[in-house]
Amino acid sequence: MQVRIDVHGARLIARVDNHKEEVYLKGLNHETNYGVSINLMSVVLVGGLSSEEKLHGVKYIIESFVGCIRNVVLSSGKAASDLLPITPLIATKHENVKEGCRNMCHTRQNLCFKGSRCINHYYDISCDCFGTKYEGEHCDIYTATVLTLRGSSYVSYRIYDWKDRIHSSVTRISMMFKTNYDDSALFYASGESLKPQYIAASVKNHSAYIEMDFGDGVMTAVLGQDLTKHYWHNLTIFHDRNQVTAILDDHLKIMEIPGEVHNLLFDPEIYFGGGPNLSKRKGLASNNNFVGSLKYVFYNDISVLFELKKGNPKVHYIGVLEEEFTESEVNVIPITFSYAKSHIWWPMSNVHTLDLKFDFKSSKATAVLAYSEVKTSEGLGFWEIRLATDRLSFELCPDVTSNITHSTYIRIDNPTSWHAIHLTYEHNEIKFVVDFRHEVTQLYGLSFNVGDKLIIGSSLKAAASGLVGCLRDLKINGVEIEPRFLVKSERVVGDVSLDNCKYVDPCKKPNTCEHGGKCSVKDDGIQCECKDTGYVGKNCHFTKFRKTCEELALLGYSKSDVYSIDIDGNGVFPPARVKCDFQSLANATKTIVEHNLPSQVDVRSYKDEDFSFHIQYREFSAAMLQELISHSLYCTQYIKYDCIKAPLELHSATWFKSSSNNNTVDSLGEVKRGTCPCALKDSCEGSKHSCSCDANVNRWVSDEGYFKEPPNLGITQMYFLQQKEMLDEESQGRITLGPL
Repeated sequence: MQVRIDVHGARLIARVDNHKEEVYLKGLNHETNYGVSINLMSVVLVGGLSSEEKLHGVKYIIESFVGCIRNVVLSSGKAASDLLPITPLIATKHENVKEGCRNMCHTRQNLCFKGSRCINHYYDISCDCFGTKYEGEHCDIYTATVLTLRGSSYVSYRIYDWKDRIHSSVTRISMMFKTNYDDSALFYASGESLKPQYIAASVKNHSAYIEMDFGDGVMTAVLGQDLTKHYWHNLTIFHDRNQVTAILDDHLKIMEIPGEVHNLLFDPEIYFGGGPNLSKRKGLASNNNFVGSLKYVFYNDISVLFELKKGNPKVHYIGVLEEEFTESEVNVIPITFSYAKSHIWWPMSNVHTLDLKFDFKSSKATAVLAYSEVKTSEGLGFWEIRLATDRLSFELCPDVTSNITHSTYIRIDNPTSWHAIHLTYEHNEIKFVVDFRHEVTQLYGLSFNVGDKLIIGSSLKAAASGLVGCLRDLKINGVEIEPRFLVKSERVVGDVSLDNCKYVDPCKKPNTCEHGGKCSVKDDGIQCECKDTGYVGKNCHFTKFRKTCEELALLGYSKSDVYSIDIDGNGVFPPARVKCDFQSLANATKTIVEHNLPSQVDVRSYKDEDFSFHIQYREFSAAMLQELISHSLYCTQYIKYDCIKAPLELHSATWFKSSSNNNTVDSLGEVKRGTCPCALKDSCEGSKHSCSCDANVNRWVSDEGYFKEPPNLGITQMYFLQQKEMLDEESQGRITLGPL
C-alpha cells in the first residue's frame, strides 16, 4: 500500500496492490487554503489514532488496525521527484505494539480440537468448527444445535457494526436443512455500498435455487431434487475472490464472477430461514419463511445457531413462538385467528361450483367458520357454516329480505377439539361432510351462484361471531392454500398469524409495542401507549433523542448541561441522561456519565470490616456503558486512593470490576496489574513499592490514574479487604472514582 500527497498539485494518490485512486484536495489549493500560509508540524500515525493527540475535526470512531505491518517507509521532499526516505525512521511513541508478527495459533493458547481450524486474531484466537460435526469454543463438543422453524420465524446475524464495515474477498455460507415444505427461503444477504449485491438461497420446485449478483451480472445455480422428503441436506456457498462454488450434498457448480467487482460488502444483518419483507428481496425464489429443521449453520467461522443458543447479542431469533432447539417434523402449519372479526378472503372465479375443505379448532363453543354471498332466483342471499355447541351446520339464506333459511346440521361431541369440514356445491346439490360423516341436502330445485369472495373465519353478517381459534389444511376449489403466503397477503383482515395454535397474546408478539410501550387490545387490534418512553410511532419504535452529545453539537447546541440521549437510536437500550460538555479542547465534545459514589469515601480503617461497593451509573446499565464506550473516539475514568498508614495492596486486598463482562481490574490506570502509575517513573513512596500507599507512611499520600482501555472502563464494583495486622487507630484510606 502506498499513499502520496502532492502538496503543489493538491492531490492525494493512493495505491493498493495494482489498484490506484486519485482525489483532489481543495484545502491544499493556494487560493482556498483557508488562510493557512505557513508550514505546520505533522504527526503521522501508523496503525491507528493516538488517544493523546488533539485530533482536530475528528468526530467519529476510526478503529485501530489489528494485524501485522512491515516495511514502513516515510518519504518527504519539496516535489514528487525529490522524495527521499527519512532514515532512521524511529517512532516517538507507540501504544499496544509488539515486535514481530505473532501467530497465536502457534502458541499454547491454541486449544482448538483436532480437525478444527485455528484463526489468529493476533490478540486472541478462535476455532472454526466447520465440517467437524463438533461445536463449542474449542470445537470439542460432539453435538449439533438444531433449531426447528414453523414458518413464522427466522434467525438474523449481525456480521458487523456499521462503523466496522469491510469488504470481503472470501465468504462461506453453510447449513444443513430438513423439510417437508417446498417454496421456502433458506438464506439472504445483500448490500448497496459498492453496487447492489446479494446472495439468496431458496427451496423451489423441490430443488435448491441459488441466485447472486456481485454488481455486474446475475449468477444462478439449481442443485438437487426431492429436497422436501424430510431428509438432511447440506448446502454450502463458497466465495473465493473471482469464483463462487455452490455445493448441495454431492452436487457442485462453479461460477466465475462477471465484471470487475469480486468483493462482497453486505449490510450488517443477514438472515437464515427467512427474513423481513421477503417479497422485496431481490434474488429469492420464495417469499415464505422456512419450515423444518436447521443445524450446522455457519457464516464464515461463526456457528450461528450455537451462538444463538449461547445468547450472543449479535444473533437474534425473530418469531411469535419460543425458540425450539430440537428436531421436530412439521407436517402442518395451522393458521390462528386471534379475534372474532379476524378473517381471510379468497376470490372466487367459478360462480357455479364450490369445493371447500379445512380442519378447525375453536376456543369457543360458537362461531361462524365460513361465509359467502349468493345470488338466487329469489334475490341476494348468503350462506354460512356455523358452530353451535353440539352441532355444525350449513345454513343458506336465499334472500336477505325474507326470514327463510335452509339448514342442515351434523352433531359433534366436543366443540373445542379439531374437526374436519368438507363442503361441495355442484349440479344444484350441496354435500356437507363433518369429520368424514356426510349429509346431502337437496335444494328443492333452488340453485344459486356463489359470490366473488369467500370469507374464512368470520361472517360479514355477524362479524363479532367469528372464529377465535385455528384452521389448517385449507383447500379451495382443489387449490391448497399456502398459509405462509396467505398471512402476509392483502387477503388477511385483522390479526391472523402462524403461532402453531398456541393462541399467543397479540401484545406478546414481536414488534408490537417496543421500548416499554404499554400494549392494549382495542377494536380487534393492538394499540401502543408511548407516553414517558422516549419513543414515538405506532409501535413506539422511533427515538425522540439524539445518539450522542456530538450529534447535539452538530445541531447547534453549545450550552454544557444535562441532556437525554439514546445511545443506540431505535435499538434496545432506553434513553438516558448525561452531561454534555461542549466547551472542551480540541474541537471535541465530551459525554459524561455520572454515578452514585461520592468523592473521598472512607474504605479502610482499623475498625472497618471487609466490604464492597456496587456502583450505579445514572440511568446506565453495564451493557449501556459498553455500548457508549464502543462508539466513542476515546474514554477515560479517573481514580484516586488517598491514604495514611493504609496500604492499597492491589490484587490481594483491593480490586475492582468493570462493566465489560465483570472484568477484574487490579491496577490504578493503564499500568501493569497490581501497580500504580508512579511505578512507571519510579516516583512512588519508597523505591521498593509499586504504589505510594503501599509504603505505609505516617502521612497523607495518594495514588491516582486514568482508565482508558475498554475492558477497564465503567468501574461498577469495588472490593476492599481490611489488613488488620497492618492497620492501627491512625490508619485511613479513601477512594475517589470520577465519572465516565
